[in-house]
Amino acid sequence: MSAAGARVVITGAQGFVGRHLATHLRSRGYEVVATDRHHDELGLSLPDEEGVFALLEAVEPAHIVHLAAVASARDSERDIAETYRVNVEGTRSVVRAMQRTGVDSHLLFVSTSAVYGAPDAAEITEKTPPRPGGAYALSKLVAESVLHACAASVRWTIARPFNHTGPGQSDHYVLASFARQIALIEAGQQERRLAVGNLSVAREFLDVRDVVAAYEAILRGADARQFRRATFNVAAGRARPLSDYLDLLLELSDVEIDVVVDPTRVRSSDPPRLEGDATRLEEATGWRPHYPIERTLSELLEAQRAEVAQ
Repeated sequence: MSAAGARVVITGAQGFVGRHLATHLRSRGYEVVATDRHHDELGLSLPDEEGVFALLEAVEPAHIVHLAAVASARDSERDIAETYRVNVEGTRSVVRAMQRTGVDSHLLFVSTSAVYGAPDAAEITEKTPPRPGGAYALSKLVAESVLHACAASVRWTIARPFNHTGPGQSDHYVLASFARQIALIEAGQQERRLAVGNLSVAREFLDVRDVVAAYEAILRGADARQFRRATFNVAAGRARPLSDYLDLLLELSDVEIDVVVDPTRVRSSDPPRLEGDATRLEEATGWRPHYPIERTLSELLEAQRAEVAQ
């Protein structure tokens, strides 16, 4: 099961999760080939099947972790065509390139829990029927179908991570937005008013470092039958109202801050509660999250303070 020294190609390696994953894998002895459309030496702008083919043929990786995507729900709605081009056609280009090389690489496709949409069940398992809402979630589900269509010729595993955060996350995402606004207020660069959406909706949040540890656990087990053409939730299973997370962040600041609801941040389509069940992953790998949310939020806020101070 040891994968020390195994060569791993990461697409989207300059993104939030990609940077953490590359660091984690290198610390565990993997040889990481980091690709990204913004990378000077290994730039790869999907869908570029010929570029992927040339890279895989030269590198012959044991694993490919496909992270490259239009990952923001906000961005995906602004340009639906680009979302499908990158998320669906980009995934298809990776799969086709794998088929052409003939190298027996394993593909870990990072999908999203958003494919479940607003399910009726209180806890979401891998058997929960998908009900995607919005371009991002639907594009990821269609990309999953690309893998299922190629099940006979490509080894793959799908991960469906639930919400995660941590140092380095863009403030397009809710907890990073809270932290960014606090940092700006503390620095005197924003009025003492923190804009929020609906704080009553309940969500779970993993630390990004727990998430990349889950991905590594899947890579370690990739040769086992239970990982082939399998889907795994990556989840903490502990949903809390967004107001709880905001309160924890506000406790870390000495500045008096008014919380104000911004109607443009309220989405009527948001399900009241989303909570994932990662039992299947835990039983298959022994993985469990370790980072307490208090530590994650503290480090998230410190990272935002450092950015604001630059």
